[in-house]
Amino acid sequence: MKDYYKILGVKENATKEEIHEAFRRLALKYHPDINKNVSQSVFKDINEAYYVLSNDELRKEYNKKYFAQIKKKNKRETIIKYTDDSNIFYKDNRGNKFNDFLNEKNGL
Repeated sequence: MKDYYKILGVKENATKEEIHEAFRRLALKYHPDINKNVSQSVFKDINEAYYVLSNDELRKEYNKKYFAQIKKKNKRETIIKYTDDSNIFYKDNRGNKFNDFLNEKNGL
């Protein structure tokens, strides 16, 4: 899912006026007739983002999916943060007895 807010460079709670200003600024900068060095897909993304975010109903539907995706992504990152430790099996809250046992078993 494309991040329309990021494409236009506005916050999630941006007003219609802020979205319109951002669109006009980017459209002038990235229009294919003005800037030949930029891909047309960039301009299409800007138009698509403006079309969705400037329409109340489309924005409402987009926000449901967008914020659900962010929530899901944040949930995955939290899980990774807690399980990313390579020494997780060697830690024990009961003191060093567990580590001592593992070290003895492994000949350390």
